Amino acid sequence: MKVQSELTGVVHKIYGLEERGNFKIKEFVVRVAYELNGEENFNYFPIQLFGDAIDMLDDINSGDTVKVKFDIRGKNWVKNGSVQVDKKGKDVVFVNLVATSVELLSKPEPSTPPDSSPSPPEEDDLPF
Repeated sequence: MKVQSELTGVVHKIYGLEERGNFKIKEFVVRVAYELNGEENFNYFPIQLFGDAIDMLDDINSGDTVKVKFDIRGKNWVKNGSVQVDKKGKDVVFVNLVATSVELLSKPEPSTPPDSSPSPPEEDDLPF
């Protein structure tokens, strides 16, 4: 069973490509704003891409606003055929958000550089 969802937010960070044999993975983090008690807060979601899907980030940069559709995947940590448990006896479970589409909604507005035109010379009132 696949559990799917989507979110819209700003790309906070894009990590480099990782290769493990023939396996390729790329991760990025999307920041989503929400209001709580009249204050703006943020959630950060690490999202993964695998294989050829990493090409979805080719035109995406930090600061871009995106809509991401993703699968939510969860797995037990299994080692030597046994489910691993933590110190409290709970199964160790990993949850991953795996992108199925990344849509660029907007680029950040470019900041205007300060006026660099030379200013007129100031008149000095020295007598010489």
